[in-house]
Amino acid sequence: MASSLRLTLVAGSIVLVSTLLLTSRAKVTLPTDASEVSPELFAGLATAVVMPIYPQESIRNGSSGVAVALVALDSAGRVRWVEVLEAPDAAIGNSVRSALAQWVFQPPRVEDSNTSLEVRGRVILYFVVDDGKRVVLTAEQAGARRAANGRLRRGTSPSR
Repeated sequence: MASSLRLTLVAGSIVLVSTLLLTSRAKVTLPTDASEVSPELFAGLATAVVMPIYPQESIRNGSSGVAVALVALDSAGRVRWVEVLEAPDAAIGNSVRSALAQWVFQPPRVEDSNTSLEVRGRVILYFVVDDGKRVVLTAEQAGARRAANGRLRRGTSPSR
């Protein structure tokens, strides 16, 4: 899997946009009874990811923590809607909603079939302080940092 990063100037702020290029990833298929799939399986359907920004308002207010969103896909893999279930504050919730609406997914298919499904899945993102900087991590990135650096604690840097 290749990854590309680009910086974009948006309303005077620099936004880091991360796009995953999944050129060698195998097609993900789902069980026939899938309506809401696991976060790991759902993430496997993503072909392009736009990470949310850490809002300046949230940084000023010292907000950090976990954001959880429920995302619905149509049978073509397009985002139908995003519902933020949990966020440290409203600004982070809005940032999550805006970013997830831009994600691109491969069409969800039934296992051993070419039949498309409409599915929902949860996306978990961590808004944390890492080495004194506010960052947004996917669940996979947070898990990798926990394994490499010790526990990732809310509002603090991972222990070294």
